[in-house]
Amino acid sequence: MPNLKVLRQRIQSVKSTKKITSAMKLIATSHFKKLQKNYQSSCHYTQAIYECLKAVLEYKELDHELPDILRPRPKSKELRIILGSDRGLCGGFNPSIVKQALHQEYSDNTFFLCLGEKIPSLIPPSLKDKIINVLPMQNKEAYKESFSLAYFLEHQVLSGQFDHVSIVYNRFRSILSYTPTLHTLIPFNGPLEAATKPLIENRWLFDLEPNVPTLLKTLATKNLATQIAHACMESHMSEQSARMMAMDTSTRSAEDMLEQLEKTYHRSRQTIITNELIEIIAGAELL
Repeated sequence: MPNLKVLRQRIQSVKSTKKITSAMKLIATSHFKKLQKNYQSSCHYTQAIYECLKAVLEYKELDHELPDILRPRPKSKELRIILGSDRGLCGGFNPSIVKQALHQEYSDNTFFLCLGEKIPSLIPPSLKDKIINVLPMQNKEAYKESFSLAYFLEHQVLSGQFDHVSIVYNRFRSILSYTPTLHTLIPFNGPLEAATKPLIENRWLFDLEPNVPTLLKTLATKNLATQIAHACMESHMSEQSARMMAMDTSTRSAEDMLEQLEKTYHRSRQTIITNELIEIIAGAELL
């Protein structure tokens, strides 16, 4: 027969866990709603920058004026950015993105930049030496942070450290689902998959000032930064939705466990009371 004191302690522990998971679900919901407010404007801004860059590239033949980060190049040394999270308790969010990063073809010349402190522990020990740096994921969707990362990547390419840069992130689809996605940042590639429909239906008629190389260099860096920022925002939204679902599942499991423990407690308590009454009655009859 279960000990009543042990059962009471267990019930109290499950109640405390339920309170924590419920609170974490509410916090994740609050963060998700804040991100959702900026999501659509981020989509439009990212697409607008991409369309501007595309329009300039179609302006005339520009092969000799292309910045280095826009030029097609062989894939000999690759830097693969993995967007994860700094905190756990978000279900399969981090394992799925690491699995996607390692599922795609890579070679001995592929290195990893981890955004999110939970990512390195999920990478196999044989690839630990391929991690060049680990950065916190916090506020990486802010354009100031994304521009710093864009300048770093541009410097790495211009200095010959890498010639191909890609990003692996969880593409937000709905509050219930996300899709691990790999997207090429350098050399120039199309927009992120989650971008809106093209904003430019026909080629613009315009003049360029001050000159094509200067404008291309500015737009190329800005396009890189905005795509990084948007990928980080999608990753953050996916993380919060995954945490909401994980905490909701945990809360429901705690409720089910609490119901079973309370039933066991009351049955055990009733059994003890019944046994004591039987002993009292039997003693009275002997007297």
